[in-house]
Amino acid sequence: MARPSKPIKWEEVILRMKAGNSAVSIANAFDVSIATFYERFNSEFDCTFPDKKAELLENGSDDLQYMQFKKAMGGSERMLLWLGQVRLGQKPPESASSTYTPEDKEKIERIHEQLSSMSESLTLNNSRINSSKEV
Repeated sequence: MARPSKPIKWEEVILRMKAGNSAVSIANAFDVSIATFYERFNSEFDCTFPDKKAELLENGSDDLQYMQFKKAMGGSERMLLWLGQVRLGQKPPESASSTYTPEDKEKIERIHEQLSSMSESLTLNNSRINSSKEV
């Protein structure tokens, strides 16, 4: 008597294929051998895995593109910026990058000097503490 076959959720298989998962990955997810998966797949869809995957992968890419666009049009500022950069080649203006005014550079230099001085002071205090512990 043959043991009952393990269930395969075909809706999940389709989603995984749209996402680009391999047959081995999908078979592992359902805990079936790759041979069993291919056999049951061919029976369920009346075609081979590679043929169906090519179709579904393209559909998955289209679905993803549509959902991103829909989210952007729904007001997602992050998605609008991302799609603008990817699809339209937009970039942040040069001034938005790390260009500092001379005043900014002076402030940064003063802060750097203060931090260096504080670091030296801490090092000196630590050495005094350590030498007093030795006595």
